[in-house]
Formats: sequence, C-alpha cells, structure tokens
Amino acid sequence: MADDSSTRVDSRDLGPAEYLAYSVLSVYHEEGSGELGRTAYHKLTTLADRYLRNERGIDVGLPSYWYFYGETIRESAFEEQIAFSPTSNHRQGRAYYPAERIDESDFSNVDTELKREVRSAAWRVVEEHGSKGWRELEALQYREYSPNDFVASYRDLREVLNAKSKTHRQQSSLSAHGDAWRKTNVTSVLDTMVERFPAEEYELLYDEYLLWDDTFRLLVDAETPATELREFLEEMIEAVSVVYLRFQRHQHIEPRTIQMWAREAREKPAAFKSSVESKRTEAIELTESTGALEDVAESYNETILEEIEDLD
Repeated sequence: MADDSSTRVDSRDLGPAEYLAYSVLSVYHEEGSGELGRTAYHKLTTLADRYLRNERGIDVGLPSYWYFYGETIRESAFEEQIAFSPTSNHRQGRAYYPAERIDESDFSNVDTELKREVRSAAWRVVEEHGSKGWRELEALQYREYSPNDFVASYRDLREVLNAKSKTHRQQSSLSAHGDAWRKTNVTSVLDTMVERFPAEEYELLYDEYLLWDDTFRLLVDAETPATELREFLEEMIEAVSVVYLRFQRHQHIEPRTIQMWAREAREKPAAFKSSVESKRTEAIELTESTGALEDVAESYNETILEEIEDLD
C-alpha cells in the first residue's frame, strides 16, 4: 500500500526509539503477516523494548506508559515520522505500515551495533508473538507485567464479561446465564478485586472505588446487560490509570506531558465520583423496578396455583 507523503523526514530526528518502532513494522510486513492494527503494533513494540532492557541491558529511549489497556507507546512523540497508517481494509481503525519515505539510511545517527541489536529484538518478538491478535498480546502483558494484582484482577473481570457477551449475544443480561453463573464468576472476581485494591497506594480513589464496587453489584442484581457492565468497568480502570497507573509505570515521557497528566489527575477523582453516583441512582431505580416486577410475577404465579387448586 502506497504512502502518499513525498516529504522526507529529517534524519536528525530519527534515533534508537524511532528505529525500534520502524523495525517492528518493517519486520512484521517482511514476514508477510498481513495488516497490523494500532494496539498490536504498540504491544509488539513495547515487548521488543522490554526484551532489550531486561535481556540485553539496552535502553533505546522508547516513550511508553501503562494505561487501562496495558502498556502502550506515546505514539505522538514520533509515529508520523516512521509509520503510514491508512484506514484498515479488514478491521475497525487503522492499519500500520513502515513509512515509505524513510529507509535504513535515514537512521544514520544510530550506531551500527545498536541497530543490529534492535533489529534482532524486533525479529525475535515478531517471530514469537506476531501471529497473536491484539487480545492475546494484551492478555500477555496483563499476565506477565501488570503493575499489581488488582490491575490483573480487573482484566479477569473484563474477560468474564467479554466471554459471556460473545457466547450469548442473544441473551444480553447476566440473568440469562443463570444466578449460579452470576454469583460464581462476576461476584467472585469483584470480591478478589476488593481484597486486592491497594487502599493506601490508591488513597485518592479508595472511597470512590468502594462506591463503584457496590454500584456494580447493584447493576448485576438489576440484570444489566454485559456490554453496559463492561463500560462501567472501563470507567473505573480509566480513573485508576489517569490518577495512578501512568505515573507509576512510564518512561521517557516529556515533562510537559507529565504536567498535563498531573492536571487531569487532580480533576479525575471528583469527576469519577460524580459519574458513579449518577450510575448508582440509575442502578437503585433498576433494582427497585426489577423487584417490583418479581413481586408481580410471584403474585401472578400464586393466583394461577390457587385457580388450579379450585379446579381440582
């Protein structure tokens, strides 16, 4: 697929971090693996960077951080220089290719030996993980590199909701899968998340999290569709990410971005609390409505039984 841009990149702007991202893209497409989506591109690049740092003792300066879908690169720092990303032909979003306006000669500022190490890391990661979809790559990150057990448990709950939503598309509410499933799976993971929530470390969100947890349980009791539960779950982990996770797990992020994050972090707890309180009001109303319907159904069943007995 052709890159429409004819403007060449100033090679002075291309360093080891850019070369790593470029190498992942070029190796992936040299392998003929098809389109590479944004999430998979980010995951493969951070996995290659982690290998270089942990196994080879090499830090290329890749700007990355942990957000609610796992470790990701700060793409705005350099992505337009090294990637061509047209609209995907086969999936939602964009497909990523190495930019045609640059080649190996544009990375003249990168030491030859470092290039060899980076290219080797890219090949290693693509060969081992390139055939995986973005969900598998995300699962790998959460399984191996989660910041803490609470974050790992969050993904466990998301996977439970994803699996049930996919398997039972015609049965949208959790009640359609039975009380046993709901209590055994969702409630069990919620209990684990409460136990694992780092109350002292995440102090600014502790009260809000407990309110969120109670509200989530109310939504489950109100037979809320799994898709809506997932959205409410994402709202919680986004708040944790904004206030804590990206500060705890980041590297080579420019100071002005950290300052922007700090402003967002100050505002997030109040915004999150307000949203949860609104959802809680909705959940209580749904629970009361469900309870009223159950009372009507029970009364109807009793009436039918009495009529049957009278017929006898």
